[in-house]
Amino acid sequence: MASITIVVYTIICRKLWLRKIPGNVTTANLAAAQKSKRKVVRLLVVIVLVFAICWFPSYVDHYIWFVRPELSNSLPGEVQLCFLWLGHANSAINPCLYILLNSKFREELVTIITCKERQNRLITYAQSANITCLYVTPIVSSYSSETKVLPDQNSVTTKLLYPTGLKIGMTLAYAVIFVFALLGNSFGLFVVLKKSSPVGRITSLFIANMAAADLLLTCTVMPYQVAFFYRGGTWFGGAFGTATCKLFSYVVTVSIAATVLTMLVISIDRFHAIFYPLKRRLFRKPKILSTIVWLLSLILMIPYPLYSVVELNTGQNAYKCSQLSSKTDQDVIKIFHVCLFTTLYALPLFFLVLLHLLICRKLWLRKIPGNVSRDSRTAADRSKRKIARLLIIIVVLFALCWFPTYVNHYFWFIRQESKLPIGFEFFFLWLAHANSAINPCLYIMFNDHLRSTLISTLKSCFCRRC
Repeated sequence: MASITIVVYTIICRKLWLRKIPGNVTTANLAAAQKSKRKVVRLLVVIVLVFAICWFPSYVDHYIWFVRPELSNSLPGEVQLCFLWLGHANSAINPCLYILLNSKFREELVTIITCKERQNRLITYAQSANITCLYVTPIVSSYSSETKVLPDQNSVTTKLLYPTGLKIGMTLAYAVIFVFALLGNSFGLFVVLKKSSPVGRITSLFIANMAAADLLLTCTVMPYQVAFFYRGGTWFGGAFGTATCKLFSYVVTVSIAATVLTMLVISIDRFHAIFYPLKRRLFRKPKILSTIVWLLSLILMIPYPLYSVVELNTGQNAYKCSQLSSKTDQDVIKIFHVCLFTTLYALPLFFLVLLHLLICRKLWLRKIPGNVSRDSRTAADRSKRKIARLLIIIVVLFALCWFPTYVNHYFWFIRQESKLPIGFEFFFLWLAHANSAINPCLYIMFNDHLRSTLISTLKSCFCRRC
């Protein structure tokens, strides 16, 4: 492959160097042509050399391992890992070369960094555009003073531009939580679904349900939210667009409902186990209970796909996916979102706080049976603090991550005369989605089995060839 690359680039360089300048040849355009040729040749030569330098050590490593295995112990493990890293680093070096050796790339980078937008990057929206997805995109008509709006005299549309710095910052923020959520929740499911998993049955139910719900949000909402920053709330038309709009809305709300119901079920189970330790477990078959949680979530969220619609934005000549039709009465929309806030946040949070307060109080005041030594008292106090800390953190983070999203809904649908800066709206949405990345971190921090499994997995991956 390297030899083919060298041959092809050599032919390209020769063709460029021998190509004649069309038209009248003057000293000025001859010098400009020579300068352009030298730049192209220099770029090609540097790319080939960097490619050879980066990948050659990796193939030396392969030669030792597969052709001369008796020499496999001659190179330290750190050197072998460095060789592999160097080959992969070529993917990061190439774009740097394009920017350093190509003036157009440099100009574009400076334009992006300095937040200078070009006219052709403006995204058009309708003045009456509705929210695209309940938990995803803000209402466009409630733009803030930070958003530039350019009126169009010949149509009912306006041109709305999100600042480039905001788009880049939110894209990077979503990239971070996407990686953590995808890897963390996948790892949680992997550990729980292993037949030899040492995690308890109820704990397995909790981790599996939460991880599955968070993965649904991660794989559906986060990519769409990033696309919204650049393309707006456009959707597909026709039967395919209607089907995907309803499915998208359903998946988002079902995953949130499953998360809330799972937290309630686990809290009830903990409450029963702590207050009535001598009685049989309230939930003895976690698999059946998990199925019930998901079925109940599917049933409760049926109204969302029924009322989700795809409408044509005539001013923009594009389709948009909305939770409710733009023709819906404003009072109905307000009632809809009040019910949403009550069922998916206020009531669950009230019961979660109540149950966890009772659990923490019971744990802290419970006496240790039998003769109590200083060591056993210290161990019991440590256990109490650990459990109480986990319960409090789970509830507090759930409340903190999702409450700002409902603040967004309040200003979008209840108090439409008031508005938040667009940066706050996007940050509030990101915070709710970040909960999917925070949850697996909590499991690993507060579960010894998950933590030890993660450490052993990482050691086996990085030290396999040491």
